[in-house]
This record gives sequence, structure tokens and C-alpha cells, in this order.
Amino acid sequence: MKRVEGHNNLYRDDKGTIINTDTSAYQAYKLKKLKNKERTDSISSLSSQLEDAKVQIEELKKLVQDALNGKFDK
Repeated sequence: MKRVEGHNNLYRDDKGTIINTDTSAYQAYKLKKLKNKERTDSISSLSSQLEDAKVQIEELKKLVQDALNGKFDK
């Protein structure tokens, strides 16, 4: 493999493929990707919880309105 000019961690193999040998940068990339996935999953979960809360609030509003309109009088 030949070193890519101007880059200490990049090499070109016989087929022309560039290979990065900087393992710490690769580990940092993997960690960043994992944190982004966790953030996305967390946002998705919070969004779902918010939608559930909105439905429950609407149900409570209907119950209060029904109670105020005397629908529960016996």
C-alpha cells in the first residue's frame, strides 16, 4: 500500500481503494453514530409519549365537559 500524499493515516491499495488507518477517528465516528441513534430513539419515544398525553387530555376534557353539562346526573 502507498501512503496518500498529504495524509498520514490514508493509504491506497493496489486496486485504488483508500484505507484509513486512524483507529481512534473510527472509534470516535462509531461513538458519534451511536449517540445520534440514541438521540433519535429518545426523540421518537418522547414524541410517542406526547401523542399519548394529548389523547388522554382530550378524553379528560370530554369527561369534564360532560360533567359540567349534567350528563352524569342521576
